[in-house]
Amino acid sequence: LLNTIEKYPKLINAYSNLGFILHKLNELDEAKIWCERAISIDLAFADAHSVLGGVFLRLGNPKEARKSFERVLALRPADPASRYNIGLATLTLGDFAEGWKGYEARRETKEYAANIPSHPQPYWDGSPLDGKTILLHAEQGVGDGIQTLRYVKQVSARGGKVVVEVQPALAPLAATINEVGTVVPRGEPLPPFDVYASLMSLPYLLGTALDTIPAEVPYLCVDDASDKIDVDHSGKFKVGFVWAGDPTQENDCNRSTDVGYFRPLIDVPNTEFFSLQVGGREDDLLATNFAGNVIALGAKLTDYNVTASAIDQLDLIISVCTSVAHLAGAMGKPVWTLLSFAPDFRWLLEREDSPWYPTMRLFRQPKHGDWSSVFSVVSKELRKLVSGAK
Repeated sequence: LLNTIEKYPKLINAYSNLGFILHKLNELDEAKIWCERAISIDLAFADAHSVLGGVFLRLGNPKEARKSFERVLALRPADPASRYNIGLATLTLGDFAEGWKGYEARRETKEYAANIPSHPQPYWDGSPLDGKTILLHAEQGVGDGIQTLRYVKQVSARGGKVVVEVQPALAPLAATINEVGTVVPRGEPLPPFDVYASLMSLPYLLGTALDTIPAEVPYLCVDDASDKIDVDHSGKFKVGFVWAGDPTQENDCNRSTDVGYFRPLIDVPNTEFFSLQVGGREDDLLATNFAGNVIALGAKLTDYNVTASAIDQLDLIISVCTSVAHLAGAMGKPVWTLLSFAPDFRWLLEREDSPWYPTMRLFRQPKHGDWSSVFSVVSKELRKLVSGAK
């Protein structure tokens, strides 16, 4: 691309494409420069505005991101991706009324249609159900599902019979919600239903504002004694931790961290650490010099009901932005969530608490990629907490 740009200095497609590649490589400042160069040549070049909007989101600047996506929408009025991205930026800024509305535009994008099944039944509009059966299906990651399962109670109150379709590992835990009539692991045949909706559409359909988030916890709990595992019952302060999320998630390179950063936490006196990490990154622990001081539970965590059993026996969960953080919050357990500089929209801006989870505390990177500062603060706070718990 650089050779092409040198040969054809006004070929704005090359500028924009280079900006896009640099964005994906996390070279955000460079990506911004190339997008702005393309725009300086042609102010009406929508692709460059679109890439620049994505760069601004990753730079933690949702106001500028929204301006970029609004410029795209002005040039492409029928573009659902721009409306969706405006929704993301607006939600990050805490404007839920407009944000959730824009977020719904994701359902009109090609990516959504390619990955989320549709049904011949009507999509629910939030109106009274009057005895109808409604299917609520998981759409994105497990954490998103855990966050939005809180709405099942409100949907049931509209007079409907609720069927929930979620990832197989989440199904046993979803079945503990009293208002759920039937739980279907994704991939299994669905029972008859009258209307349906995505779990991620419920904040919009039920008119969620920042101050009306249904934040009563716990709304998920362990119910099946056969799924419980026994965590060591020493007298020490027991901490569960997770350092990495699903590697297929688009922003995982930013939200996940190196397990080595937990070294100063594990050295805190009178603590006992339990790894709740599962999947390929579980083996990261073996390469550390503190693995012997950690009890690894990952092999036993076969589904989220079992994970909930482990969490229930611990004093604190410390996790990057992944499903375990959501689960601990949904259970009403103390949880410290470690966030990248520009995290998901749900964590909003700057605040140290979460309106979604009353027992959660947020620790944010002060600048892009700066995990050292995060763990320095967390280590000090853990020492204070454990000292006070004696």
